[in-house]
Amino acid sequence: MRIVRVEGEGSATLVTEEQIEKLRKMLFEDGIAVSDAARRLGVPAKRAYYQADKMGWTAKQRTTLPKNWAGGLDRPKVKKMLDEGRTYPEIAEKFGVSKQRIQQIADELGVHRKPGRRRAKA
Repeated sequence: MRIVRVEGEGSATLVTEEQIEKLRKMLFEDGIAVSDAARRLGVPAKRAYYQADKMGWTAKQRTTLPKNWAGGLDRPKVKKMLDEGRTYPEIAEKFGVSKQRIQQIADELGVHRKPGRRRAKA
């Protein structure tokens, strides 16, 4: 395994050629975002962006997504987890989306939580 020195602000971070190849695959073949790829590889996002730039990767323009887009979520599975009493953060973590997105999907599916416990006023 050969290690490549990546120059940048502060001290240089060492990145292996194996990590660079995995990053290349994630970006060009799997279509994963640079920040997500960096997190999966355990390298700073800044270093991943640097390597991506060296590879000739360019950020794709974000397009407006349809309101019913679920980001590849399995809606029946989300509904089942909500019916089981799982929390929005638990479900969001499982699917890799925000808890607000899970709230939106729950609203669209007509699944509503019981009102939470109110705190006593001081």
